Amino acid sequence: MMERAENPFRITKSNNLIDTQIDSLWVSPGDDGDDLTALARPASPMAMFILGGKGSGKSHLMRHFSFQVQQIRFVKNQTPVFSGLGSEGYVGIYARCGGLNSHRFARKNQSDHRWADLFAYYFELWVADRTLEILEALTVAADGSRVDRELADDISKLFDVGDIPANSMGDIRKFLSDVRRKLDYAINNSSLTGRIDAEILITRGKLFFGIPAAACARIRQLEGVRFLYLLDEFENLTDEQQIYLNTLVRETEGPMSFKIGSRLYGFRTQRTLSGGELNREGSEFEALRLDERFRSDSSRYEEFARRLVSRRLSTSFGNDIFEKEIEKLEEYFEPSPDLSAQSHDLRKILPLDSTERRHIAEFKRKLMKGIAEGLVVGPKSTSDAEAIVQAVTFAESPLLEKLSILSAYQHWFRSDDLVEAARRTRDSAESYLSGARNDRFDEFVKKHKGDMVAQILRENSQRQIYSGIKTLIRMSEGLPRALITTLKHIFDWSIYMQEKPFAGGKISLTAQSRGVTEAADWFLEHMLEEGDAGLLVRSSVDRLSRLFRANRFADKPVETSLIAFSVDEVQIDPEARSTIKSAVDTSILINVIGGQRERNSELVSRKLELNTMLSPRFDLPVARRGVTTFSVDQTNAIFVYNQRDAFEKLLADWEAKMTAPYFGRSPSPPQKNSDQRDLFE
Repeated sequence: MMERAENPFRITKSNNLIDTQIDSLWVSPGDDGDDLTALARPASPMAMFILGGKGSGKSHLMRHFSFQVQQIRFVKNQTPVFSGLGSEGYVGIYARCGGLNSHRFARKNQSDHRWADLFAYYFELWVADRTLEILEALTVAADGSRVDRELADDISKLFDVGDIPANSMGDIRKFLSDVRRKLDYAINNSSLTGRIDAEILITRGKLFFGIPAAACARIRQLEGVRFLYLLDEFENLTDEQQIYLNTLVRETEGPMSFKIGSRLYGFRTQRTLSGGELNREGSEFEALRLDERFRSDSSRYEEFARRLVSRRLSTSFGNDIFEKEIEKLEEYFEPSPDLSAQSHDLRKILPLDSTERRHIAEFKRKLMKGIAEGLVVGPKSTSDAEAIVQAVTFAESPLLEKLSILSAYQHWFRSDDLVEAARRTRDSAESYLSGARNDRFDEFVKKHKGDMVAQILRENSQRQIYSGIKTLIRMSEGLPRALITTLKHIFDWSIYMQEKPFAGGKISLTAQSRGVTEAADWFLEHMLEEGDAGLLVRSSVDRLSRLFRANRFADKPVETSLIAFSVDEVQIDPEARSTIKSAVDTSILINVIGGQRERNSELVSRKLELNTMLSPRFDLPVARRGVTTFSVDQTNAIFVYNQRDAFEKLLADWEAKMTAPYFGRSPSPPQKNSDQRDLFE
C-alpha cells in the first residue's frame, strides 16, 4: 500500500486551529464589498449576534477578528500595529464562553441570585484579563513605560476598593489572577464547604466599559479605534448568565462593542436585568445568520466553498495551483456515469434482454393483475398487455423504459385508456430518441429523470450516486464544516483505495459514495441536541425520510425529487411545533425562504427541507423539485413521538396510493376517463 498522505481536511473545527492557521485558511465569499468582514461590520458600535448551526463558520469568523490574528495580518503586510488597528478600526478580544465551565456556577447549596452575581463578577475578571494582555502588548508598541503606569492607575480606579496594586499593567493582571484563583478555589469546593468566601470588588460593567475608555484616553494611537469583545459559544451559558450578558449589550457605553457567537438553539433569551426589558433585533443588536446567508445566494456560496477547499489544498500541498485553477476542482473527482436516455453506463448494469429487466417484468406482472381484476381501462387480453409492454420497452434506453412505465402508471391512475396512452407515449419517446423535441415530453424527462435513475440503481443493487464538488457543496447546505468533513471522509477512502487524491489521480465514485455516507451518519449524530430534544428530532427524521424514500421508489410518486414539505404550524400539536423548531435550530431541517403558497387557499405556509447532508443515509435526492403539503394530522404523526401507530398508517396509505394495481383504491372496476389528457405529469 502507498504511504498514507496527510489529509488536508483532517481538522474540521476552528477551535483546533492555531492562530496562524486561522489566518492562512481564511477565505471570504467575494472581494466586491459583500464579504464576511463587510457583513459582520467589526468596527460598528452596534452589538451583533453571529448565529448559525454547528459548523457554519462562526468561530473562524470571530477568531479572524481577534487581536492575535490581526497581528499576524499586520506582520504579513508589513503594517505597524497601530496603523493596522487604525485602518481596521477595532482591536478584537476573543474569548470562548465554553472555557468558563459555566456549569460550576449553579446549585451546591447556594442561591441562584448568589450564583448570578458571582458569575457576572468572574466573567468580567476573566474577559478583563484577556483585554489587559492585549494592552500590555500595545503599551510596549507605544514605547511608553509612563503610559503603562498611568493606564494601570486609571484601571485600578475602576474597582470599588482603593488598594489595588497599580504600578504597571503586569501588576493589575497579577492581581486579577490572584482574585480569580481564590474564587476558583472557593467555587470548586463550595459543594464540600457549603459556603463561598468572596467579595465583589467591581460594579457590573465597570471593567468591560472602563478599560477601553481608559486605554483610548491614554494611548493616543488608539483614537478612533473600538474595542471589540468577541464572545463565542454563548449557547454554553445558562439562561441567567445569558441575561447578564444581554444586559451588558443593552448598557454598552464608550469605545467598545460586542460580537457574540451562538448556535441557533443556544440563543435562548433576549431578557435583560434592565427593568425586565428585552433586547430587540434592530434596536439593541443586529443578527448575522451565517448559514442562512450562505443559502440565500447559492452561487456566492459555491464560489466561497470552492475557494475554501482550494485554500485547504494549497496550504496542505504547498502548491497554489489549486487556487489559481479553482474552476478545475471538478477534475479531481471521477465524474458521474452517463445517465442520459442513450446511456451506455445504465445498460451495463441491466440484462441485455429487456424482458429480463426487473422493471419490465414487474410492470407486466402488475398490468396482468390489473387486467384480470378489471382494474385498468383499455386492455382486455394478454395480447393487449403484450402490446402495452412492447410500447414501453426500449432495449437501448433503460431510462426511457422507466419513464414510459411511469407515464403508463400515471395514465392508469387517472383511468385513461392505457392502450392508447402507451401508444402515444411510445411516439413521444421515439421522437425524443431521434432528437426531435416536444416541450411537454422534454419537461417530463427533466422532471422525473433523477428519481427514475435512482430506481434503476436500487433495483439492480447499485449505490446511489452523490459525486463531484458541485454536489458536495450543495449537500453542505451553507455549513462549511459539513463540506470539509465530507471531503475528509472521501479523502480517507480514496487513500485507502490506493488512489492519489488531488495529487495526480482522480477520486473514484466508490470513494465518494462511501465518504458521503459516512459524512451523513456523522452529520446526524453530531448536529442533534443532547437529551430528549435530540431524540425527538431523530425519531421524526427517521419517519420523514421513510415517507420521502417510499415516494422516490414508488410506482407513481406523489412528487418528484421530494425532500421538502410545507406545514401550517398554527394548528399542530405543541410537541410537533417544538420538534420542528429544534430540527431547524440544529440544521436538520432547513427553512426555505418564502414559504409555500397553497394551491386552494392561497395561504403561505412554512416550507421546510430535509438537510441534503442526510440524503445518502436515506437514498434521497440532492436537488429539490417537489414539495408535499402535510395536514395537521399527518404532521403530528411525523413529529409527535407517541403517534407511532398513526405514522405507520400514514406510511401504509402513502405506499398504497402510489402502488399499482390498486393505487390505494378498492378493487372495483374503474370508470373510463373520457377526458384523457395529452400531457405528461
